[in-house]
Amino acid sequence: MDFGTGIGGANPGSSKSPYQQIEDAGAVLRTMSKIGYTHVMTAEHWLAHPIYTPLAPMPMLARMAPETGNMKLVTYIIQMPLHNPVDIAEQVSTMDHISNGRFVLGLGNGYRLAELEAAGVTRKERAPRVEESIEIMKRLWAGEDLDFKGRFWNVKGRMALTPVQKGGPPIWIAVHADGAAQRGARLADGVLIGPQIYLADVAKLSAVYQEECAKLGRPRGTIGISRRLAVIRNEKDRADVMAALKASAEHSIKMYGTWDMQETGMVDIRLDNVTNIHNEYTILGSPEECVEQINRYKEATNMDLFQFNLVNSLPDVKAREEAMQFVWEEILSKVK
Repeated sequence: MDFGTGIGGANPGSSKSPYQQIEDAGAVLRTMSKIGYTHVMTAEHWLAHPIYTPLAPMPMLARMAPETGNMKLVTYIIQMPLHNPVDIAEQVSTMDHISNGRFVLGLGNGYRLAELEAAGVTRKERAPRVEESIEIMKRLWAGEDLDFKGRFWNVKGRMALTPVQKGGPPIWIAVHADGAAQRGARLADGVLIGPQIYLADVAKLSAVYQEECAKLGRPRGTIGISRRLAVIRNEKDRADVMAALKASAEHSIKMYGTWDMQETGMVDIRLDNVTNIHNEYTILGSPEECVEQINRYKEATNMDLFQFNLVNSLPDVKAREEAMQFVWEEILSKVK
């Protein structure tokens, strides 16, 4: 079982500059890399004002490469239809060399109309663009001299620098629908099941992915699950934890509600109230209760990777480092 965490957003309400927030993230990751954490992940969004302040994933992960020891560096996720696959193939190869073979390309279809329109892409084109992009990238990473004429791109030539990992880094596909789970089985090395889904739907999508792998005769790859984690160490800090979780939940409702994430064919997102987020999207409670809940997810989904965002209110770097140490010792190290 692997355990990772997400980074990447600069908090516009912080008294610290984005630069200092990036430096703080590096300090926390240095500590995490020595404890036993295995993955660090960062997201991508365009035109997110005023709801979210993301930091571009490739340069952010490049900055974190020296801080992270043997941890895997994962894009969670690159919205592939927004990009030219040759550009991403070249960036990924560079990242794989910067990290000495520790890079993982997490990618997905994207969903926000503002982002798709800025890239000149329609929603109907997303899945075929992703599939064509994966083919182009894999062939370039393999060192092939391409003469490719596709629906969206014509590519003639060969990469000068292929990745450290033979054939290219693993590709993990973001999953919110059966079709994406099946695509992950056909074309990728694993799936990342999003944080805005009830456990029953997470289990369903995991089962669809595993069934498709079996049907194709392919060994299943990584199954990654993402959740909020809110740890109540004692009754004294319960009020602070619940306040931090409430703020996080309200932000998600505002962001995803405004961004119109729900689409036909997807499992029900149901980001409509704070109670749902507390009960359905969050590992919440004492350390013992958190262990029990993570084990329940593992049994229901066969997940290999638990990715979490710790929502406890942590005022400084030292507090964050201590919290990550506590989470490892009292929760994650005790997961089956």
